[in-house]
Amino acid sequence: MSKFFKRIGTQSQKYVVDFYIEKVEFHLQQSCRLAISLKRGKHKKESLAHPQLKNGVAEFKETIRIPATMYFDKKKGKYQAKEATLTLNLLTTKAVRMAGVTKIDLAAFLNDKIGDKDLLLGVDKCFDKNAKFHMKVKMTSLD
Repeated sequence: MSKFFKRIGTQSQKYVVDFYIEKVEFHLQQSCRLAISLKRGKHKKESLAHPQLKNGVAEFKETIRIPATMYFDKKKGKYQAKEATLTLNLLTTKAVRMAGVTKIDLAAFLNDKIGDKDLLLGVDKCFDKNAKFHMKVKMTSLD
């Protein structure tokens, strides 16, 4: 119920968020395929591509699109925080294992008035501490 109180005095705006995943750097001893899932609220999307990990790099070159309703706080003059979660999964012959997670605040793109943004994000909760997402994020208003 508290999130509804935070929205009092705000203006809602609908957006489409495009995450273009170029590649993932991930060093692993064994051969496997990688997959990415993106979650924002009740919306969850998975990558269609499952590239093979070669020399520590998996080339995705895929766009994952999700809707997001952003709330603009007129008193503060900025958007309220809205978090999306990217999960890196290992696809082996035996099972699907979570390899790491990255969280992104979507409001930061709108508050900084950034259109297309190239990102190089580290992967949290990952056994490869040097793992990185190479991606672009684009937010398009539907209003």
